[in-house]
Amino acid sequence: MDQPRKEMAAPSGRRNPADLAGRLDDLEQTVEELRESVAMLTADLDDRLRMYRERMQETVYRTQVAIAILDDPGRLLFEWPAVESVYLQFRKILELIATASLSVNESAGRSITARLQKKPHAEDILKEVERVNPDFFYPKPTRLVKNDPVDRWEDFTGDYLTREKFTSLYALASSVVHTPHPFRPPKQARTNAQLRKEAEQWCERIIRLLTHHHFELMGYPGLRFVCHNTGTPAEPVLRTTIFRKAGNMAEGA
Repeated sequence: MDQPRKEMAAPSGRRNPADLAGRLDDLEQTVEELRESVAMLTADLDDRLRMYRERMQETVYRTQVAIAILDDPGRLLFEWPAVESVYLQFRKILELIATASLSVNESAGRSITARLQKKPHAEDILKEVERVNPDFFYPKPTRLVKNDPVDRWEDFTGDYLTREKFTSLYALASSVVHTPHPFRPPKQARTNAQLRKEAEQWCERIIRLLTHHHFELMGYPGLRFVCHNTGTPAEPVLRTTIFRKAGNMAEGA
């Protein structure tokens, strides 16, 4: 008697076409989701860098205004309003530096308290950013050393607007632009001549800090962001460039 034939099992290496088609659809969906995520991250990064760059560019303009007033204080008729105008620019510059740092540290922005939202003092904002990003909450002035085959960064070690000097200038500018209490005069009142001389030094420190500096964004640990002047000393134009971190070396991204 003939034995019934047994069906041959499909070789183990073969796949069901329907199963392969389903897997391919899943893969295409995953790729599309990744593409959308990358696009969102890129848009977020571009937006944060744009906010940072715009604020830093405004600091350049306000520094130019301060220098112009110092060069010719007589254009404002009297010396005291000229000095006050210069220190008002300083206060605005410090606020711009603080909010620029806030713009690239998103988690600090979310945690800003209601008190700071109502009364956003630059010093308090900077302290909040420092709390969430203690390593790179403040611009770090650098200079780019051209080298073969790879360029490298060197920290600027001269006199610039350090974090400590930021606090000192903010307190000084606030005291100058506000009218003192009639029965509580300032303990160490400066003359207009002294304030003008100090203002020239403050302008130089601000320029040294911001002309070429680097910063980092939370969420992008492998990248270094550089803000630098691509214009002329008379008409500076700031731009941001992204580099991959490799020790103390800078590799253009």
